Amino acid sequence: MPYQRQQLLLVGLFAALVSLKLPGVLNGRLWAEDGLFLLDALRLPWWQALIAPHTGYIDVTASTAFVIATRLVDLEYVGIISVVLALFIQACPAILIVTSPCQWLHRRWMVMIALLLVLAPPVAEEVWLSPVTSQYHMIICTGLILAFDIGRSSVFSNILLGFAGLTGPGPALLAPLFFLRAYLDRSKRRALQAAILGTGALIEFIVFCTHPEPNRWLTIDLTLLAHVIAVKHLVLPLVGRDITMMINQSMIWIAVMIPIGIGLTWAVLTSHRREVVWLFASTVTIMVLSYLGSLGHKADLLDVGFGQRYYYAPQVLLGLTLLGLTGNREPVSRYLAWTLVTWLLAVGAWQYFRVIPAMAAGPSWYDQIVLWRDRPDRAIYLWPPSVVIPLPVHKYANGN
Repeated sequence: MPYQRQQLLLVGLFAALVSLKLPGVLNGRLWAEDGLFLLDALRLPWWQALIAPHTGYIDVTASTAFVIATRLVDLEYVGIISVVLALFIQACPAILIVTSPCQWLHRRWMVMIALLLVLAPPVAEEVWLSPVTSQYHMIICTGLILAFDIGRSSVFSNILLGFAGLTGPGPALLAPLFFLRAYLDRSKRRALQAAILGTGALIEFIVFCTHPEPNRWLTIDLTLLAHVIAVKHLVLPLVGRDITMMINQSMIWIAVMIPIGIGLTWAVLTSHRREVVWLFASTVTIMVLSYLGSLGHKADLLDVGFGQRYYYAPQVLLGLTLLGLTGNREPVSRYLAWTLVTWLLAVGAWQYFRVIPAMAAGPSWYDQIVLWRDRPDRAIYLWPPSVVIPLPVHKYANGN
C-alpha cells in the first residue's frame, strides 16, 4: 500500500474511533458553550460573529464553524454540520503525527501508538466533537508543531498556527517557546511560526484585558496545584475514574509525584531526540498555566469529572513525551517509558467507552428545531440537557 494511502487510512481510523466514542453525537448536537457561538452566528454579521469574545477571549475556530454551518444548511442540520467540522479540526493532531518528519514516527506501529495516545486519556469526553472544545486539540497541534522538525507540511502547520493563536488562550501560551526555539535554531521558518502564533497571542491578550471574565482568577495555591497535577496526570491515567474517585483526596500523591517528576525530567534532558524536549516543555507549560487560568474554584479541579478540558491536552503531550523516551539509549529509562506507555494505553482502552451518561446522550438537535418551528417561543435544549438557549424568533422561525 502506498505510504500516502496508509496515512489517509490511519487518519480515517482515528476519526472513526472518535465517532464511536460518543455515538449519540452523530445525530447532531450542540454542547453547552457551543450555543453562545451559534447565537452570535445567527444574530450578528459574519465578520462580527467571528471575533465576538466569550469568557474573556475569542475563539475563531468555534465561531468559524458556526458561521459556516448557519450559512451552509438549514437550521435543522446545524447540529450535525458542527459535529462534522469539529471532527475535522480534532483530526488535525492525527494529520500532524502521520505526516511527521521524525524518523521514529515513520514506523507504522509507532504512529499507531501515538494516535492511540491522543485518544487514550480517560474521562476526557467533554473535549470531543464540539467546536468550542476544539481549542484543546489545537493546543496539541501547537505542541506538535513546536516539537517536530519543519518538513513538507510547513504550510499546513502555519495555517494551523494562525487559527490556533486566535482559538482561546491555550495555544497562545506556547508562543514564548516558539520564540525560544526560533532563537536557538537560528531558523527563519521558526521565526515566521513564532510571529504567526505571537500575533494571535497578542490579540488574545488584548481581548483578555479588555473583556475580563469575573469567574477566572489567575492564582492557585502551589500545594493545590501539585495535588491537582498528581491526581489528573498520575492517578487518573494509571488507575481510571472509579479508583481515582476513591483516593483523589489523599495528599500522599504529591510525595509520589515528586521523584517521578524528577526522574522524568532527567530522562527528557538526556534524550537524544530533540522533539522529546520540546514536547515535555509544552506539557509542563500547558499543565501549569491551564490550571492557573481555569474557570471556577480551583479546588474543584480535584473532582475527577471536573476540568476535563484543562487536563486533556497536557496529558496527551505527556503521553507522547513518554513515547519519545522509548528510544532512549539508557535501558532503564527506555524500559520504564515502554511500561508506562503500555499501561496508559491499557487503561485508556479499558475506560474508552465508559462515558459519563450526561455526555453520552442528549436531545437531538434536529428534533429540537422541528418542535421549535411549531412553537418559536420554546427554548432549545443542548447537551447536557440542563443547558438551554433561546433562538432569535423573528428571523428564523419560518426559514433557515
